[in-house]
Amino acid sequence: MCSGAGPRGGTLVGVRSARSGRVALAALLLAACSTTGDAAPDGSTATDVATSPGALALTARVYQSRMDVDDRQVQVRLVNDGPDDVTVERLALTSTGFAGEMVYRKSGSVVGAGRTVDMPVVLGEPVCDDGSAAITHTALVDYRLPDGTTGRAELPATDEHGQIAHLHEGECFAQDVAAVATLEVDDAPRAVQVGELVAIELDLVVAGTGGADHDLRLRHVAGTTLLTHADPGDLEPIPPGRELDVEVPRTGSTTVTLTLLPSRCDAHAIADDKQGTRFRVSAELDGRQGVVAVASPPAVQTALYDLVRASCATLPNDFRP
Repeated sequence: MCSGAGPRGGTLVGVRSARSGRVALAALLLAACSTTGDAAPDGSTATDVATSPGALALTARVYQSRMDVDDRQVQVRLVNDGPDDVTVERLALTSTGFAGEMVYRKSGSVVGAGRTVDMPVVLGEPVCDDGSAAITHTALVDYRLPDGTTGRAELPATDEHGQIAHLHEGECFAQDVAAVATLEVDDAPRAVQVGELVAIELDLVVAGTGGADHDLRLRHVAGTTLLTHADPGDLEPIPPGRELDVEVPRTGSTTVTLTLLPSRCDAHAIADDKQGTRFRVSAELDGRQGVVAVASPPAVQTALYDLVRASCATLPNDFRP
């Protein structure tokens, strides 16, 4: 604690695979308090700086839920193991794997004593290197305590299950693929009649960018939470997904037609959908393997939802997933 005019804001200056594991580390705190005491001999105002390790019992971790994927955000989870409530005036996440400060949009959130609060931040652009070093994350917390003390804490934010490391690796792979080719779903999904059943056809269009010469091959398209692949002849479901062996040309385009059936026909299939129109394409680029997510634009999403309803209406009960 500092005497004088009272506490002021203090400061503590501060993708390939990340080491997981809980780091139960209390925040490092540097409280810088300006006083109204006597001036220093040179005329400047004296400033007392006190370091209080463990004074703020906050820990941080980062994770991503399925609700966060479309918005490309992650959750910063703050855990308060101390006896006092902590008001978070500002929270930002920094990372060696993503550019810039990723700032939580709200101010004044209270992390009660013994409580946990999740705060979402939108990821910056991936910072991609040779992948030799594990990426690290830091939560910067500007806080206020009940007694009026304010400051900034720098918290190591752990990625317990390696989610963010995996996400970073995927984004860097996708970035490298995007330099070689574009992968898009066509804007005209359509219904196809096979006997008495209605299936859905959707075109995946792959076009080379004409850049440097690379060996890019598409190996597999997985089903989604809403759609499963089917044999175009008899509509026999293919739950593991569609196997591919498509060599992407340096210039020009290639179209892969996907035959799909609903993987769900219950009332909440569309209402609760978050990932059902996002297709995960396994690819191999110059010997490296990875997955690229191909999202459907809003118009395609709407068309696919309509087609799922139409297809579900034709499926007999013993055929429905």
